[in-house]
Amino acid sequence: MINSLYNLISNFKIEGASVRHVYHGRRDQDHVLFLLETGKDISDYQNTLTTNRSLGVTGDITISWISIDKDTYVFAGIYKNLNCGEFEESGDSKRKVYKSERIKNDFDTLISKLTIKVSKSVGLSYIRNKPIQIIDEYIQHTICKYPGHQNIKLSYDQFKMVLNLPEYRAVWSRLVGVYKWTDKTNGKVYIGSAMGKEGFLQRFNQYADWSHGNRDLSKVNPLNLELSIISTHSIENYDSDHIYKREYLEIEKHMSHLYGYNFDYNQKIKEIKKAS
Repeated sequence: MINSLYNLISNFKIEGASVRHVYHGRRDQDHVLFLLETGKDISDYQNTLTTNRSLGVTGDITISWISIDKDTYVFAGIYKNLNCGEFEESGDSKRKVYKSERIKNDFDTLISKLTIKVSKSVGLSYIRNKPIQIIDEYIQHTICKYPGHQNIKLSYDQFKMVLNLPEYRAVWSRLVGVYKWTDKTNGKVYIGSAMGKEGFLQRFNQYADWSHGNRDLSKVNPLNLELSIISTHSIENYDSDHIYKREYLEIEKHMSHLYGYNFDYNQKIKEIKKAS
């Protein structure tokens, strides 16, 4: 696996905010999974768990996991903590009450689906400031199916996530064609083509670790980019000249050789004319 989804989620940050990792026990497991799978927010359930366990929680952001077996946890979302244990009256005593709300982010599609296995159970409820060591991860239920090439519009974080999913990898390994990266901060684009032995997948793997080799695009923060696919052809039957020409037309259309990140356009045009 190129990038562990667990590690990507664990690296979620908001500037100036501290992050805690919470692994909840199996209380009301079926009820919680139903809420997660139907898109319901589990903030209230999570707050009740934390309050009843009196765990002395600190931190601004919670990355939440729910136990579905003694050594298995499913991703339950990322939450903003609205307070860190304010005291409320409870009969003749006071207790700390925790409240939070879910933060919408690129990892939401993995809620109730991304499942991790740990070397041993972490207990009824467990909180720490760092990720734990996992021994496996997998998608428990069918995550959003491949939407079709015309509907691909992925932020860089989303791109790195789906690149780990078998359905996306299978599709991209069978296709070649032309793709586009768009810089969301200024609208500039980069047009590229993929014609390797593993098609789009081979080229996209290079973008996952930012080893693509394009000098102009390498100066851009990848987190500002969005991927779309312009044209596709079967890897078993395609005309490289046609793909080069389509790439050329798209560079011209977007003027990315003048105002984007295709400053190597002159070299590309020579290759296209040579192939014509």
